[in-house]
Amino acid sequence: MASALIRSPELSQHVLSQTWFGTKRSIRVWNFERVYKVELIWKRLAPLYAKYKGYFPFKEWGLGADNESYLSISESAHWVHNRPWTDPRDQFDYGRRAKDIKWPPIWSIAAKNDMILGNPSDVEDFLAEVGHGKLTLLSKENGNAQDYDHINMLTHPDAVNDHFVQVAEFLQENEISNSAV
Repeated sequence: MASALIRSPELSQHVLSQTWFGTKRSIRVWNFERVYKVELIWKRLAPLYAKYKGYFPFKEWGLGADNESYLSISESAHWVHNRPWTDPRDQFDYGRRAKDIKWPPIWSIAAKNDMILGNPSDVEDFLAEVGHGKLTLLSKENGNAQDYDHINMLTHPDAVNDHFVQVAEFLQENEISNSAV
């Protein structure tokens, strides 16, 4: 969504707000999970398998929330490995243009136990690249019901009465403030 708004800024007038859950552009954090999931599976095994089968079964193998096509894997690799935020096809420079966008309100939410797919430091880095928005870390220390991870911050039964209440309020506030304009 961020890339679409940067490339086509006129779309911003149709977006009242954005809520990002574990959204990052690059993975800069280094830990065991990165070595296993990114360096071994995603960079090496997934492209080979996906080129043969057309997609990689991340969901079925318990490695992610969605299966990914070969094209998705190969193109997103460019960004995830901390390269400049440019389009690999036409070299459009999203990073340079991100600061010029009139962004709708953005609330970026990270989960304390998200070690790789939306690590809080990577989520914070992306928000800084965009140059706009607020960040919340879901954790017991911050008053949440759970120390959530990348998937269960959206699927855990506690999420409904925990942070989803605030997300609904955020969306409603932005709908009301935009309808008054």
